[in-house]
Amino acid sequence: GDAVLRATAARLVDTVRTSDLVARTGADEFAVVLGRLRHTDDAEHVANKLAELLSAPFEIDAEQINVSVSIGAALFPSDGATPEMLLRNADAALSYGKSRGRGNVQLFEPRMNSEMVRRLQVEAGLRRALQNNEFEAYYQPRIDLKTRKLVGAEALLRWRDPEHGLQEPGSFIAIAEDTGMILPIGEVVLRQACQAAMQWTSAGLGELIVSVNLSPREFRGRSLLPMVSQALIDSGLDADRLQVEITEASLMRDGDKAEQVLSGLHAMGVKIALDNFGTGYSSLSNLRRFPVDVIKIDGQFVRAGPSDPADCKIVAALTSLARGLGLQVVAEGVETHEQLSFVTDCGCNEAQGFLLGRPLDSAGFVEFAKSLRK
Repeated sequence: GDAVLRATAARLVDTVRTSDLVARTGADEFAVVLGRLRHTDDAEHVANKLAELLSAPFEIDAEQINVSVSIGAALFPSDGATPEMLLRNADAALSYGKSRGRGNVQLFEPRMNSEMVRRLQVEAGLRRALQNNEFEAYYQPRIDLKTRKLVGAEALLRWRDPEHGLQEPGSFIAIAEDTGMILPIGEVVLRQACQAAMQWTSAGLGELIVSVNLSPREFRGRSLLPMVSQALIDSGLDADRLQVEITEASLMRDGDKAEQVLSGLHAMGVKIALDNFGTGYSSLSNLRRFPVDVIKIDGQFVRAGPSDPADCKIVAALTSLARGLGLQVVAEGVETHEQLSFVTDCGCNEAQGFLLGRPLDSAGFVEFAKSLRK
């Protein structure tokens, strides 16, 4: 955490000219003031160079740490005549770029101010939603590929916005993450999921598992372990019926901290699932280092596998490796019968996707589960 920020600051200072200014403006944000640039292209060139340099791994305590870098830039005087206006418009460019994915370099454009207005509206809406209990978990079924029976569900966040209807996370999750509101939102989903799993048992559905996604910010938070423990205690759910899903990117931000957190969850009895497996980073070393129980094959491989020999081999190899290590393998994004046959032939244990069941609210999930038994 702090060591990475100090290393980032040092790399910035070493990269820019002595006449330029580097300042830390937020928890994980820096401002760089560059003087005597002749053209807009110069600013974009420098910004891309900074992004490239900062994206290179940091070596902290003999461990390589990867970070994602997003940059927003504003030019004097076209984008602002005062330092305050330049900072505000650079921040607007940064937010605009981040809304389109991490790792972007974005120069300010006037239309981005409308994006900032929308962002502020979403922020206000998220605060209201927390106060009014507008967030709820939807549950996507997970099916055992041998028995074709329901074995559990993945809890997926939804926002029942009174103005715009049911919202999926893509429209607000980046803002929730940036503002820190993902922490209370994540706790809401975790508590709902644990309570729902107990309700499924009461409804005669057996001891289905429920999996909950952890965002990078939740995973780094100090309160994660006590929050999970309290949710289990309050709901009465056995820990081995809860899975937490994390991405490889979350693991690589701070490997030592990740190992500590995952070991703490494992000690409770909670199962660990590695989401979007195979899409990047050092997948094989992660399986050796971290206490993982389940890998989830990313949907891009599932979609391409039946028609792409390379992806077919990748899925077969990943599945064989995982099963050799005693791990469960779940295929995500199964949407066609061809894909279902493909992941079954590859040896995956379970699957989820629109073909097998769309995300449903808690009551709808119970009805779906009962219909499978008839």
